[in-house]
This record gives sequence, structure tokens and C-alpha cells, in this order.
Amino acid sequence: MLLKWFFLLHIVFLLPMYSQELTDPEAKVAAVSIISTFTTWPTYKCGELRVGFVGSPSKYFMDAIGSRSKKYPVKWIPLRWSEVDAAKIDVLYVCDDIFFPQVVPPGVLTISDAPLFAERGGMVHIFLNEHQHLRLSINLRVVLKSGLKIDSKVLKLAKIVEI
Repeated sequence: MLLKWFFLLHIVFLLPMYSQELTDPEAKVAAVSIISTFTTWPTYKCGELRVGFVGSPSKYFMDAIGSRSKKYPVKWIPLRWSEVDAAKIDVLYVCDDIFFPQVVPPGVLTISDAPLFAERGGMVHIFLNEHQHLRLSINLRVVLKSGLKIDSKVLKLAKIVEI
């Protein structure tokens, strides 16, 4: 419980301040880890978080994964769309604008920095605003339909998207 409060404080106070110093990929990789901490899955998840990613990540994104994996217990797994499976991953990070929501099985949290990701059927869109502060858009209907729950403290910080 104390660890969850630490991560919430990190989202509320530290990420907006430090995101000016962090490169864009570093902030996004950190956000995936933190948002996942405040997500409840239909079946209890313990141990290392498994984050699959599809698309073509930049070299900077891959470097950020390497540096952040020491701070958060996350295993990043490169996938093709045909390999997306809830038994293999807990979170799917979409690196490109191409998104196939019908391929994502229930119980997998989808996150991307692609424009209008939440509006196009994704769950969480992470982006940096004009002041370089990390912001979230969440499609709550899709999250709940998948059997997931995102903590209300995170929802208060996000723009809720209705489609």
C-alpha cells in the first residue's frame, strides 16, 4: 500500500516536474510502469510486469527501456500483432499509429503515445503537453469492458475520453 502511494505521488508531483528534464521516451517508459501499478487485473498479477510492444520503437525508446528496467520490475517483450496473447503479457504498448483493438484480448491494458489513441479504441494515451508535462487520456469504457480497473486517483489526473 505504501508503495502505491509513493507511485501516486510520483505521478502527481514528480513526473510533471521531471518530464521537462527527461527525454520523451524516458517519460513514456516511466509512465507505463507507474500506470500499471495503479491497474487492477481480473486475475491477481504478481511478480514482474510483462509489457509487450508492437510497432517500430525508436532507438531512444529502446534505450529508455534499458535504463528504466533497473528501477521498475518490468519485462519488455517485442511482439508482432499476431503474437498478442493475454497469457504472455499484462500490458501492450503500441509504438505506431497503427492499432487493431479487435486483436487485443480482454485483460490486457493498452497504452500508446499515438495521437488520439484513446479515441480510436485504445485504453490509455500518454503524451507531453506544450509545457512538456506528462498527461493522460483514458477511455474508461474500453478499460472496464476489458475487465480492468484503473485507480480513481489516476483517473482524477486524466482526461476521460467518451466514444
